[in-house]
This record gives sequence, structure tokens and C-alpha cells, in this order.
Amino acid sequence: MLTMTKRNAQGYYTAIQMMYWGIYGLIYSFASIYLLSKGFANAQIGLVLGGAHLLSTLMQPTVAAVVERTGAKLLHAVVALMGFIAVMGLALYALNLPLIVAAVCFMCTLATISAVQSSISALIQSFEAADMPVNFGFSRGFGSLTYATVVAIMGRVMENVAPGMLPLFYLIASAVMCAFLLMIRLPEGRADKKPVASKETAAMTLLKRPWFLLLMAGTACLALNAIMVGSYLIQVMTEIGGGSTEMGIAAAIAACMECPAMLLYSRISKKLGGDRKTMVLCGWVWCFKCGLIAIAQSPYTIFAAQFLQFAGYGFFVPASVRYIRQLLPEQAFLKGQSLSGSAFTLGSLIAAFGGGIMLDALGVRTTLYIGQGFSIVGAVMLTLSVVLSRKAALDAKA
Repeated sequence: MLTMTKRNAQGYYTAIQMMYWGIYGLIYSFASIYLLSKGFANAQIGLVLGGAHLLSTLMQPTVAAVVERTGAKLLHAVVALMGFIAVMGLALYALNLPLIVAAVCFMCTLATISAVQSSISALIQSFEAADMPVNFGFSRGFGSLTYATVVAIMGRVMENVAPGMLPLFYLIASAVMCAFLLMIRLPEGRADKKPVASKETAAMTLLKRPWFLLLMAGTACLALNAIMVGSYLIQVMTEIGGGSTEMGIAAAIAACMECPAMLLYSRISKKLGGDRKTMVLCGWVWCFKCGLIAIAQSPYTIFAAQFLQFAGYGFFVPASVRYIRQLLPEQAFLKGQSLSGSAFTLGSLIAAFGGGIMLDALGVRTTLYIGQGFSIVGAVMLTLSVVLSRKAALDAKA
């Protein structure tokens, strides 16, 4: 067994983030390659991906509610979800499934790995309850680095390996992660006691706190445009004279910017005035980045825009976790984090279903302009969320 101490807690949490994002990269980044190899048409792939986003949106608050009501440890809930992914990987690899059954299994796999993300983020509460605080941004930064590394390596591997082998890879990786999580032992303390379940439903958590509702809406709007741009970046590049090489360079720049941003977030946010001010900053930087892409006339403009990933999405991930952690009651943090994940997934869902339709009907440039409109709305909502949360905090002290 692996006994956790204050000295190694950061290392264990970083290992969890790295394993998770490595598996996420295996599943999501090669989803289209795997489905195409099984005979799925592009339209069918879009339905599978969109269905996975929808299912994940529903799963995240459900998992949070089950953990709260049963008093189960969040760590064990993550083990159960990763175990399910391993089972799906075994079924997809070992069984000759009909097309529709394979589609459902793969959709459930995609939805589950996406839903695990909010639970992994919420694990910091268990660490803090055991008097072992960890730096979320530091660990999440190494997660992004692992994601980029795994995708780069697997891209080479897939040139010599049949796509049908992919489920075997994430079957093994998920089993290893489950074994690691089961070996971790938190010391006795608050984290090992049955948590006090929140009596609030997800709807109550939103409606009682206007700042939180605005945060979720803003997150969905920003995610919608970001995912739409990322999903159809090759079409954007082609429109302005680029190609797959330029697309790869742009994606690599963004990935490289995320890691140092998350690693250094704790220090930088203090200099910027704390998590609230940083939330406002990253919302508008994210918006400005997407705006540059919308008006780009050459690949070099997009390359320049991707460097803004540092203070946009790179800051947003740790800032939103800490923002929610500070303002929601302790027993509502898991639900709040799951709702945050659902908001991001909802934006991704709309982008997956609507992006392709708009591209075909309106063209690349008009689609980017519409997406930029959502980014502006999202940044405004984040700003209003911070203003309202500050007002609520002052009223509570009065």
C-alpha cells in the first residue's frame, strides 16, 4: 500500500492527473481514427461524439449526487468509473460487436472519461481534508504535458499499428490507474469520515447563487467557441491558405502554452490580485484569442493567437477550480465542480452538433464570427459572475 504524507501528496496527485490525461488523450484524440476503421461514416462519428458529450453532461452531476448521498469516497468513485472504461475497452477489443453496439460502447467510454475529469479535480478536497493541501495548477500542468506527449507518441505508433488495437491500450492504462488508486491510503482524518451530504439539488445550487449560474453560462459559451475552433481548425487553415502541417504547428503551440501556465498559476495569480481578477483576465484573453483566429488572413496570425492559450484556457482551468472551491460551501464543492464540468461539456456538445452544420451552411468565416459572439458573451458573464460573487461575499460579512 502507498501511504500518503504531506511530503508525497503533491506527487501522488500529480501522478493521478498525468495518468488521467494520458488515458484521455488515448481515447479522445484518436476517436475518429478508431471509428473510421470500424466502418463509421463521418456523420455517424459526429453522432457518437455528440451523444458522448450529452451523456457526459448528465453523468457528472449524477456521479456527484451519488457520492454525496451514499457517503462513498470520491477516490473509490473514480476507481469505479475507470474500471468501467477498462471493461468497455475489453469489450471493444476482444468481441466482434455489431456496429450499433460498438457505437454505444464507445460513446459510453468517451462520456465516462470526460465525466471523470470533474471528480479528479474535486479530489483536492479529499487531500485538503486530510491536511495535505496540493497545488492543483502544478499537477494539472503536468497532466497537459502528459496529454501532449501521449498524443505525439501514439501518433507515430498508429502509423504501424491497426486502429483496432486502441481499446487494448486504454484497457491496460485504465487498469494500471485503478490499481494505483486502490493502493493509495489517506491517513485517518476528516477525509475518511462520512461526508455531510449537501441537501441542495444541482438546480438549487445554481438558482441560489446568481454568480455561479453566470459562471456556468459563461463557461459554456467560451467552451462552445473554443471547441468549435479546435474541432474544425483544419477547415480554418485551409480557408486562409494553410494545411495539416500548419494545423499541427498551431495545436502544438497551444499545448505547449497550457503546461507552464498551469504550473505557474499559483504564483502569477497572486501578482494579478487573486483568482477573481484572474478569472476576468483569462475570460477576455480567451475571447481575444478566438477573435484573432476569426479575422486571421494567414496561418501566422493563428500561430500568434495560440500563444494566448497561456493566459486564456491555461489560466482558466486552475482559476475556475479555485474560484469554486473558495466560494461554495465545503459540502457543495463536488456538486459545483461537476456542474462546471457539465457546463464545459454542454458547450462542447453544441459545438459538436452545430459547428459542422454552420460550416456547411454559412462557411468558415461566418461560423467563426458567430462563435466569437459566444466568446464575448462568455467573457461578459465571467466578469458579471466575479462582480456578483464579490458583492455576495461582502453582504455575508455585513
